[in-house]
Amino acid sequence: FDKFKFSTVTSQKFVELVESYFKDVPAIKEFDWETWLHKPGMPETPTFDRTLSEECEHLADAWVSVDDGEAAKGVLPKHDISGWSTGRKT
Repeated sequence: FDKFKFSTVTSQKFVELVESYFKDVPAIKEFDWETWLHKPGMPETPTFDRTLSEECEHLADAWVSVDDGEAAKGVLPKHDISGWSTGRKT
């Protein structure tokens, strides 16, 4: 994304860059640029795959339950995160 570094970019040039960068992603052809760029209000949020984030959220909820005193004192939640990438662990 250094193509427009230190310069002004129009919406059309941005769209062209994104479409060329993600040309192998089928969903990019269906993206509603008109709504996102030109219609008033906030467009509907796309549905995201939350598989990875849900696992992290469940682990966070387990830790919060220990802090809230709902779990047995001193007993930490058991979750196997050994297969998680470094990015998911941080």
